[in-house]
Order: sequence, then C-alpha cells, then structure tokens
Amino acid sequence: MLKFLYFNDGKHFRIFLEIELFLITAASFSIAYLSDSNYTKNSFKKKS
Repeated sequence: MLKFLYFNDGKHFRIFLEIELFLITAASFSIAYLSDSNYTKNSFKKKS
C-alpha cells in the first residue's frame, strides 16, 4: 500500500504519511489520556 502510493505520487505519499502519523499520535495520545486519568486518580489519592 505504501509503495503503491509512493510510486504514484511523492506528494500524495507525504500527505498520506503525515495523516497516518497524526492518527497514530492521536490514538496513542487518547490511550495515554484514558490510562492516565485512572493513574492520576490513584496518584492523587496516594498524595492526599
């Protein structure tokens, strides 16, 4: 899939890669936020 897009057009490949990276970072960020929300609740309880 990546090679196909790359050979078709370099610009399209770059845009696709940027969107892919954005989606990956957004997904990891949301997962980290969801896991951190539980983690921060526990840490706040420990601190207080």
